[in-house]
Amino acid sequence: GYPQQPGYPQQGGYPGGQQPYPLTPAPSTSPSAVTGIIAAVLSGLGGLANVVGGLLATFGLAAMISESTYDIESGAWTGLIAITMLNIVAGVLLSVGTVMLLLRKMTSRWIVVAGCAVSIVSSLISLSLASTIAEYQYGGKGADAVGLAFPIVTIVLALLPSTAASIRAKENGAPHPPYR
Repeated sequence: GYPQQPGYPQQGGYPGGQQPYPLTPAPSTSPSAVTGIIAAVLSGLGGLANVVGGLLATFGLAAMISESTYDIESGAWTGLIAITMLNIVAGVLLSVGTVMLLLRKMTSRWIVVAGCAVSIVSSLISLSLASTIAEYQYGGKGADAVGLAFPIVTIVLALLPSTAASIRAKENGAPHPPYR
């Protein structure tokens, strides 16, 4: 289009073609949703595992207790009953927390943390459970170790500032943050 003016550089209007600032993408003002999404996935899996496992354990315990020589009032079954109940409670909390995380509600983080805490208590009871019941053969220490790792990772992800920032962005009317 226009003829070259004498004394003016041709490239970008700056001497030597240099830009005054390097051309880098501007930092994004919206937070990443990745930690919240991973926390929701882990929470959902934990909720499903705890509810299904707790229900299956309920039926298994009912069968074991009915065929056992131990009396239910003797207290021999207390640990297993506690673990079963804790698993169901953890599963319900984690399931509710998952839905709320997906809806990006701030209280979801604390419901997920509560569910994970209950799951951790259940795993610790299971790890420390002495074989007080002869019919109960337990060999799941590896499963309990994994049962401790997942809720701990989920707690960390749920409590990360980026998860809170993503939820706050939604509460302030921002669209869902990009996956980065």
